Amino acid sequence: MTANAEWNIVGIKDDLRILQDLDKALRRQITKDFATIVEAPVREAQSQVPASAPLSGMARKWTTKSGYEMFPWKGSVAPKGIKPFTSGKKPKEFQGITRNLAVFGIRWKNARAVLLDMSRDSKTPQGDTMVNALNSRYGRASRIMWPAYEKHRDDVLREMETLVAGVTKAADKASRGK
Repeated sequence: MTANAEWNIVGIKDDLRILQDLDKALRRQITKDFATIVEAPVREAQSQVPASAPLSGMARKWTTKSGYEMFPWKGSVAPKGIKPFTSGKKPKEFQGITRNLAVFGIRWKNARAVLLDMSRDSKTPQGDTMVNALNSRYGRASRIMWPAYEKHRDDVLREMETLVAGVTKAADKASRGK
């Protein structure tokens, strides 16, 4: 099953940059409005995060070669990393990969949590075992974030149409009054 959510709205990043330059208070309000729109899926995702280690190995201490403490699982910290974001950054391309395309979204900033939510392919037998165990206990990737969005999808899309129309209208008005 492939997860696919796509909206093509041309110029929304430009509109956000215009508002950032001309009306910072309105730009901040747009970010707050988006956070309110996605509050339900964010809470839904946060409620699905396991309090204890999803797999027994995730309860053990593990530090990466760079020194980052990947595990033990911290169930009280993981849900706090699920947050909405709004970006007006220009897309950048490097070596054929374009970054900063998303304008509105929900991120889970926590490496161990992303491992739980998105692990699907592995290059080692141990990794295959981990992915199979996660699939059997929590379902296929995305295990938490995408199902939380899907549950509230219709409400989010309806409210986003209104927000995007408001952003475009405000940017047009602000750029004319420039």
